[in-house]
Amino acid sequence: MKFRVVFAVLASCMFLACLKNTDLPPEPVISEVRTVVFTDSARFTIVFTDGDGDIGLNPGDTFPPFDKASYFHSNLYFNYFEFRNGAWKRVYLNIDPQTGDTINPFAYRIPVLETDGRDKTLEGEINVDLPFALGSGNADTVRFEVELYDRALNVGKATTEAIILN
Repeated sequence: MKFRVVFAVLASCMFLACLKNTDLPPEPVISEVRTVVFTDSARFTIVFTDGDGDIGLNPGDTFPPFDKASYFHSNLYFNYFEFRNGAWKRVYLNIDPQTGDTINPFAYRIPVLETDGRDKTLEGEINVDLPFALGSGNADTVRFEVELYDRALNVGKATTEAIILN
């Protein structure tokens, strides 16, 4: 009798493990961004989920909308903000001298992330180390807005806590 109960519980667990988690939305959800500041850099840990598991780009993903001229060539952005005169202001650190276009120096291409089973739901952490020569000289407090795009161009966003510069 005990064997049957244990077998039934194990069989139920295995069956449930094969089912897709439909509670998660198809777009990336960033639940937390942890920040550790070092002397010359900062490490950001992005905790995320993605219901349909389409995070990441292959090296060959270079045709529109993932071509080099497209915003979606990168799929992870850190948008830089400074606290000035009582308000957060987006600051563009690099501007192309020929075109006047802004260039985000904190743009990354995350490779394709895959799961081991039938369930394509992704849950995980992405660690990014940024050089910490930050600040335009106009503020002593900064933060980042993190954008994570999936292959369907859905976006998950989160804002880091304030970072006080010394």
